[in-house]
Amino acid sequence: MANPNLTKGNNYFRNEKYKEAIKAYSKIDKSSTSYPYALFNIGECYFQQGKFIEAIKYYSQISDNHFSLYQSALFNCGSSFYNLDKYAEAIEMYSKIRKNSNYYQKAQYYLRECQFEALEMADKTDKSMISYIEKNFNLMEYILEEETSFNILCLEKDTNFSILGENFVLMDIPE
Repeated sequence: MANPNLTKGNNYFRNEKYKEAIKAYSKIDKSSTSYPYALFNIGECYFQQGKFIEAIKYYSQISDNHFSLYQSALFNCGSSFYNLDKYAEAIEMYSKIRKNSNYYQKAQYYLRECQFEALEMADKTDKSMISYIEKNFNLMEYILEEETSFNILCLEKDTNFSILGENFVLMDIPE
Protein backbone atom coordinates (compact mmCIF):
# COMPACT_ATOMS: atom_id res chain seq x y z
CA MET A 1 0.00 0.00 0.00
CA ALA A 2 1.37 3.38 -1.01
CA ASN A 3 2.16 5.91 1.67
CA PRO A 4 -0.75 8.41 1.75
CA ASN A 5 1.62 11.39 2.10
CA LEU A 6 3.63 10.18 -0.90
CA THR A 7 0.42 9.88 -2.94
CA LYS A 8 -0.75 13.30 -1.76
CA GLY A 9 2.65 14.84 -2.56
CA ASN A 10 2.67 13.25 -6.01
CA ASN A 11 -0.77 14.71 -6.75
CA TYR A 12 0.39 18.17 -5.72
CA PHE A 13 3.55 17.73 -7.78
CA ARG A 14 1.59 16.78 -10.90
CA ASN A 15 -0.43 19.97 -10.46
CA GLU A 16 2.76 22.02 -10.02
CA LYS A 17 1.88 22.86 -6.40
CA TYR A 18 5.44 22.34 -5.26
CA LYS A 19 5.19 23.95 -1.81
CA GLU A 20 2.23 21.76 -0.89
CA ALA A 21 4.01 18.71 -2.31
CA ILE A 22 7.08 19.43 -0.16
CA LYS A 23 4.87 19.67 2.94
CA ALA A 24 3.26 16.31 2.16
CA TYR A 25 6.58 14.58 1.42
CA SER A 26 8.12 16.05 4.58
CA LYS A 27 5.53 14.24 6.71
CA ILE A 28 6.88 10.83 5.66
CA ASP A 29 8.73 9.14 8.51
CA LYS A 30 12.44 8.39 8.06
CA SER A 31 11.81 4.73 8.85
CA SER A 32 9.28 4.39 6.02
CA THR A 33 10.24 2.59 2.83
CA SER A 34 8.80 5.65 1.05
CA TYR A 35 11.34 7.99 2.68
CA PRO A 36 14.02 7.80 -0.06
CA TYR A 37 11.33 8.59 -2.64
CA ALA A 38 10.16 11.52 -0.52
CA LEU A 39 13.72 12.90 -0.46
CA PHE A 40 14.02 12.52 -4.21
CA ASN A 41 10.64 14.10 -4.84
CA ILE A 42 11.40 17.06 -2.56
CA GLY A 43 14.56 17.52 -4.62
CA GLU A 44 12.41 17.44 -7.76
CA CYS A 45 10.10 20.11 -6.35
CA TYR A 46 13.02 22.42 -5.68
CA PHE A 47 14.54 21.63 -9.08
CA GLN A 48 11.30 22.55 -10.85
CA GLN A 49 11.30 25.88 -8.99
CA GLY A 50 14.89 26.60 -10.05
CA LYS A 51 16.13 26.22 -6.46
CA PHE A 52 19.04 24.03 -7.45
CA ILE A 53 21.06 24.25 -4.22
CA GLU A 54 18.04 23.09 -2.21
CA ALA A 55 17.44 20.31 -4.75
CA ILE A 56 21.04 19.10 -4.37
CA LYS A 57 20.63 18.95 -0.57
CA TYR A 58 17.80 16.46 -0.95
CA TYR A 59 19.19 14.45 -3.86
CA SER A 60 22.47 13.97 -2.01
CA GLN A 61 20.74 12.31 0.95
CA ILE A 62 19.69 9.31 -1.12
CA SER A 63 21.67 6.18 -0.36
CA ASP A 64 23.24 3.99 -3.02
CA ASN A 65 21.24 1.12 -1.47
CA HIS A 66 18.45 2.21 -3.82
CA PHE A 67 20.32 1.78 -7.12
CA SER A 68 17.81 3.20 -9.59
CA LEU A 69 16.79 6.09 -7.35
CA TYR A 70 20.43 6.82 -6.49
CA GLN A 71 21.42 6.90 -10.17
CA SER A 72 18.51 9.29 -10.85
CA ALA A 73 19.63 11.46 -7.94
CA LEU A 74 23.21 11.57 -9.27
CA PHE A 75 21.93 12.62 -12.67
CA ASN A 76 19.69 15.30 -11.20
CA CYS A 77 22.51 16.57 -8.96
CA GLY A 78 24.64 16.86 -12.07
CA SER A 79 21.87 18.75 -13.84
CA SER A 80 21.46 21.06 -10.84
CA PHE A 81 25.18 21.82 -10.76
CA TYR A 82 25.11 22.35 -14.53
CA ASN A 83 22.31 24.90 -14.14
CA LEU A 84 24.42 26.68 -11.51
CA ASP A 85 27.40 26.77 -13.94
CA LYS A 86 29.31 24.54 -11.49
CA TYR A 87 30.75 22.34 -14.22
CA ALA A 88 33.43 20.58 -12.17
CA GLU A 89 30.79 19.42 -9.68
CA ALA A 90 28.43 18.41 -12.49
CA ILE A 91 31.25 16.42 -14.10
CA GLU A 92 31.83 14.62 -10.80
CA MET A 93 28.15 13.68 -10.49
CA TYR A 94 27.76 12.53 -14.10
CA SER A 95 30.98 10.51 -13.81
CA LYS A 96 29.54 8.46 -10.93
CA ILE A 97 26.64 7.13 -12.98
CA ARG A 98 27.20 3.46 -13.76
CA LYS A 99 27.05 1.85 -17.19
CA ASN A 100 24.11 -0.36 -16.24
CA SER A 101 22.01 2.67 -15.26
CA ASN A 102 19.21 3.96 -17.46
CA TYR A 103 20.84 7.38 -17.14
CA TYR A 104 24.28 6.36 -18.38
CA GLN A 105 23.97 7.45 -22.03
CA LYS A 106 22.33 10.72 -21.11
CA ALA A 107 24.95 11.33 -18.41
CA GLN A 108 27.75 10.74 -20.91
CA TYR A 109 26.27 13.37 -23.20
CA TYR A 110 25.95 15.93 -20.40
CA LEU A 111 29.38 15.01 -19.07
CA ARG A 112 30.88 16.05 -22.41
CA GLU A 113 28.74 19.20 -22.47
CA CYS A 114 30.05 20.16 -19.03
CA GLN A 115 33.61 19.49 -20.05
CA PHE A 116 33.27 21.72 -23.11
CA GLU A 117 31.50 24.43 -21.09
CA ALA A 118 34.22 24.28 -18.44
CA LEU A 119 36.90 24.60 -21.12
CA GLU A 120 35.12 27.56 -22.66
CA MET A 121 34.68 29.20 -19.27
CA ALA A 122 38.30 28.51 -18.32
CA ASP A 123 39.47 29.99 -21.59
CA LYS A 124 37.63 33.20 -20.74
CA THR A 125 38.48 33.47 -17.05
CA ASP A 126 40.60 30.98 -15.14
CA LYS A 127 43.45 29.39 -17.10
CA SER A 128 44.22 27.04 -14.18
CA MET A 129 40.93 25.23 -14.83
CA ILE A 130 42.24 24.12 -18.23
CA SER A 131 44.93 21.93 -16.65
CA TYR A 132 42.32 20.32 -14.39
CA ILE A 133 40.13 19.51 -17.37
CA GLU A 134 43.08 18.30 -19.46
CA LYS A 135 43.96 15.80 -16.72
CA ASN A 136 40.41 14.52 -16.44
CA PHE A 137 39.31 14.56 -20.04
CA ASN A 138 41.22 13.38 -23.06
CA LEU A 139 39.47 15.38 -25.76
CA MET A 140 41.09 13.67 -28.72
CA GLU A 141 40.20 10.25 -27.32
CA TYR A 142 36.57 11.36 -27.11
CA ILE A 143 36.54 12.87 -30.60
CA LEU A 144 38.04 9.73 -32.07
CA GLU A 145 35.56 7.37 -30.41
CA GLU A 146 33.49 5.44 -32.91
CA GLU A 147 30.21 7.02 -31.83
CA THR A 148 31.48 10.52 -32.59
CA SER A 149 33.33 9.82 -35.83
CA PHE A 150 30.62 11.68 -37.76
CA ASN A 151 31.82 14.90 -36.08
CA ILE A 152 35.17 14.61 -37.82
CA LEU A 153 33.86 13.31 -41.12
CA CYS A 154 31.61 16.33 -41.60
CA LEU A 155 34.59 18.71 -41.52
CA GLU A 156 36.06 19.65 -44.86
CA LYS A 157 39.50 18.32 -45.75
CA ASP A 158 42.46 20.58 -45.08
CA THR A 159 40.61 22.13 -42.11
CA ASN A 160 42.86 23.47 -39.40
CA PHE A 161 41.68 23.43 -35.80
CA SER A 162 43.12 23.79 -32.34
CA ILE A 163 42.30 21.86 -29.17
CA LEU A 164 43.91 22.80 -25.87
CA GLY A 165 46.69 24.63 -27.65
CA GLU A 166 47.50 21.74 -29.99
CA ASN A 167 47.09 22.44 -33.69
CA PHE A 168 45.65 19.79 -35.98
CA VAL A 169 45.12 19.54 -39.73
CA LEU A 170 42.53 17.18 -41.14
CA MET A 171 43.86 15.26 -44.08
CA ASP A 172 41.96 13.65 -46.90
CA ILE A 173 41.64 9.94 -46.16
CA PRO A 174 41.35 7.66 -49.20
CA GLU A 175 38.16 5.58 -49.10
